[in-house]
Amino acid sequence: MKDVTQLAEGWSLRHGRELLEATVPGCVHTDLLAAGVIPDPFTGLNETEVAWVGRRAWTYVRDLGDLGDLAHGSAHERTDLVLDGLDTAAHLTLGGRPVGTTRNMHRRHRFDVTGRTGPLEIRFASAYDEAAAVRAVTGERPNVYPEPSQYIRKMACGFGWDWGPTLVTAGIWRPVRLEHWSTARIARVRPLVTVDEGTGRVEVRLEVERTARGRGRALRAEARLAGARAEARLAGARAEALLTGDEAVLHLEVPDARLWWPADTANSPCTTSTSP
Repeated sequence: MKDVTQLAEGWSLRHGRELLEATVPGCVHTDLLAAGVIPDPFTGLNETEVAWVGRRAWTYVRDLGDLGDLAHGSAHERTDLVLDGLDTAAHLTLGGRPVGTTRNMHRRHRFDVTGRTGPLEIRFASAYDEAAAVRAVTGERPNVYPEPSQYIRKMACGFGWDWGPTLVTAGIWRPVRLEHWSTARIARVRPLVTVDEGTGRVEVRLEVERTARGRGRALRAEARLAGARAEARLAGARAEALLTGDEAVLHLEVPDARLWWPADTANSPCTTSTSP
């Protein structure tokens, strides 16, 4: 069981000595545009007028002190800061103490912040600086465009494309929240899917994370968790498995599995033929 505290409100973007109101989820460009700092980058030649935005570091700030008990989840053993998407290379601090770092726009990040409160700061490095640091380690890598998108795990079209402008942004582009939980939670679910002669086979790998207190509980509590069953259902198929340690593996079979094809050719697989 868990409680969730959404962190969509109360964010600011640090711009020089100013704190601008920030929208989360969002990005630097939209916050600067709303504050009147930059012109609309999609109008005229303004794309070049705002190019400086992508070459600066930016910091988002949100004080968790106003949340009271919600900040540390006093009714629960563990509080995690969960960020569904940060764009891109960021260093996080809470109350002036390090929380963690991120370097991938396409991943969710989770950090243990149990009992901590104060100002939450997310400091984004310039994507160009991050790319230069990676290039110094890997050496040159090919790219069809003159921008360094190949060196950073970031949406490549932000660096420009034949159909869009070069707007190298940064920011909290997906929701942020505090998750408060006790004893254990489902940490990861990884389905491995294959099809064999029309039968779909799914192997579900499940991982559980436990709190430190939960791991050290009395034997009867440990036995309950160790003996817990995991269940998966798919298209009428059902499977159960006992939790072994912190993991469980479930196997399901789906007869006559409906396959997905990129083009509908009379609801059948694509075929090829040759003519003499």
